[in-house]
Amino acid sequence: MNWNGADDLAEALPSLVTQTYPNLEILIADNGSLDASETVVESFRAEWLPLGRNLGLAGAMNEGARVARGEFLLFLNNDMRFAPDFVEILVAVLGADPEVFAVDAKQFDWEGKEVVHACTTLRSGHRLRGDIPGWYFEQREATCPTLCVFGSAASLLVRKSMFEAVGGWDSKYPIGWEDVDLGWRAWARGWKCLYVPKAICWHRVGASSLTRGGSPARLWGTLYGRLRFALKNLPLPDATLLVAVTLGRVPFDLARGQINLAATRMKAVLRLVGEMPEILRARGLIRRSGGRSLRPFLAHLAHETRSEHEENVGWVSTD
Repeated sequence: MNWNGADDLAEALPSLVTQTYPNLEILIADNGSLDASETVVESFRAEWLPLGRNLGLAGAMNEGARVARGEFLLFLNNDMRFAPDFVEILVAVLGADPEVFAVDAKQFDWEGKEVVHACTTLRSGHRLRGDIPGWYFEQREATCPTLCVFGSAASLLVRKSMFEAVGGWDSKYPIGWEDVDLGWRAWARGWKCLYVPKAICWHRVGASSLTRGGSPARLWGTLYGRLRFALKNLPLPDATLLVAVTLGRVPFDLARGQINLAATRMKAVLRLVGEMPEILRARGLIRRSGGRSLRPFLAHLAHETRSEHEENVGWVSTD
């Protein structure tokens, strides 16, 4: 996906066109850029897919997936660069097991000094804290392909047939939580996600939001996305608790003078109230396709990812 990212593309595309994997179709889904992005893409003989307007991250990725011709789909951000064997390693792992829905890569920061994304596991915690009520997503390293709760939308290879079966990305997510949602729906069907530490990339995290005025949009996407994910995917008492906690923080935001944060929380809740019929339909579809009750599924997912991780844990190297 791209939005006014000509400079990012000029750094990302050289590491894609030189991949060791031979059958790579490079497609740039563009959210209405006004800069020189198209010229950069054409110079690398990649395929330009102009969407004409900003459909958001998930919407643009869906459009790219719709026209892509391969058996596997690789979703990448534009503010990245990739090791020469990045695609080859991911394809080998995904192709080896038909029960694997997606494989995720290791992301370093741009300078290669820190790991900014590794294997996402799930652990229990305090009911009133955590990423979702009673649960935390935890980034941990591994030494070989290891089960993970979800993979990052910035570096995710998926099996196209399974991706289409779960309905693709939920385009209602503005930015943030769309990858959590996709992985969750795959796991609900019994399809695995794997973290592959030997597939290496470097990510200038948040380049679009930080340099092109997108920080408020990222805040909105995070607050709204978390609530949407809960209402779609979590046990109803947990989802209701998260909404209540979100509203309960509004007075504290106002007391600290954080008026924009308070307004964003209220806006997210009000929007979701209007979307409840659609969310409940999506929730029912997930339950019917997965055939699992939600609370035991949380415990099952935590056990699966953390148990395998404990067998494959290793030291994080930045060399």
